[in-house]
Amino acid sequence: MNAEGQMSSAEKAQREMVDRRLKELGPNHLSTLKGQLKLASTLKRNPNEEVLHEAKNMLQNLIQQFSENPDVGEMNELTLTAMNNLAQVFAKLNRDEESEAMFRRTLAGREEVLGKHHPDTMITVNNLALLVDARKGNGNVPGSEADQLYRRALPFTPRGEIP
Repeated sequence: MNAEGQMSSAEKAQREMVDRRLKELGPNHLSTLKGQLKLASTLKRNPNEEVLHEAKNMLQNLIQQFSENPDVGEMNELTLTAMNNLAQVFAKLNRDEESEAMFRRTLAGREEVLGKHHPDTMITVNNLALLVDARKGNGNVPGSEADQLYRRALPFTPRGEIP
C-alpha cells in the first residue's frame, strides 16, 4: 500500500502469488518462501509505517524459516537477502542500532558465503556505509569507518562515485 493506503500493482500481484502458493504448496515450501521474500522486498520500499512493520514481521519470520530449512540454512543467499532487507526496514523505522547490527551480521555472512567482492556483498557494504554516515555524520572524514566503507564499495558503485 502507498501512503494513501492504495496497493501498488506489483504488491497486489505479489500478494496474489503468495496466496496462491500458500494454498497450492503450503507455508513451508521454498517457492512460497521465495514469493514472500519478493513481497517483503516490495513492501520495504513503502513509506507507510504499518506496511514497514508488516515487512519487518515477514522478514523476521522468513529468516527463521530459511535458517531452519535443511535445503537453505542460515548461511544462504536467500537468508542473507532477507537479513539485508530487514536491516533496511529497521533503518526506515529509525531502529538504527538493530539496523547496524543486522547489516554487520549480513556483511559477515555475505563475505563468508559470496566473497568480499561479490555485488551483493558490496550492496551491504554500501548500505552499512550510508547508515554509519547518517548516525555519525563522518563519511567525509578521511579514515572514518563510513569513509572506509564508502571507499571499499567505490569500485562497485555506478560510475565509481561515492554516494
